[in-house]
Amino acid sequence: MIRIACSDSEASCLIASLITEIAMPCPCEGGPLRICGTGPDGAPAEVRILGGGVYEIISTHAPLAGHD
Repeated sequence: MIRIACSDSEASCLIASLITEIAMPCPCEGGPLRICGTGPDGAPAEVRILGGGVYEIISTHAPLAGHD
C-alpha cells in the first residue's frame, strides 16, 4: 500500500494511470470511497479516497515514480 497526498487534478491523472478498466462496484460495505479495477499490467488495482487530498493505492503491480 502507498499513501499519498495530492491535489484533485493530480489525483485525476494518477487514478486514470493506475486503473485502466473499472470493475463493477461492490455492494455497500462502508468505509472510504473505493475505485477498483484492473491496472495497465493486468493486475488488480484499488484506490481508496480518504478525503482531505489523501489517497491509498492498493493491490497494483505498477510502481509509482519515486515510490518503489
